[in-house]
Amino acid sequence: YDRATQGKTTVVFGVVPGDDFVAVRDDLVRRLRGAGYTIVGTEQESVEAEAEFRGPRTGTVRVQPRCPGQLTVRYTFND
Repeated sequence: YDRATQGKTTVVFGVVPGDDFVAVRDDLVRRLRGAGYTIVGTEQESVEAEAEFRGPRTGTVRVQPRCPGQLTVRYTFND
């Protein structure tokens, strides 16, 4: 739903249906691997789940609750 740039960094925000932010992060990690990315690390807290990736682009993905039944996904690409 939104995109911003800061120098060589691009941040993209989206909204997906769901309540399980860890499961959505894990699905995104699976999809990134399938697209040829290497997952450098993952982490989760009680309010968000993140993954760091490298490949054609380097960056992070963060998933966190937005409201009941919706999650915010933020991709940060460092080019």
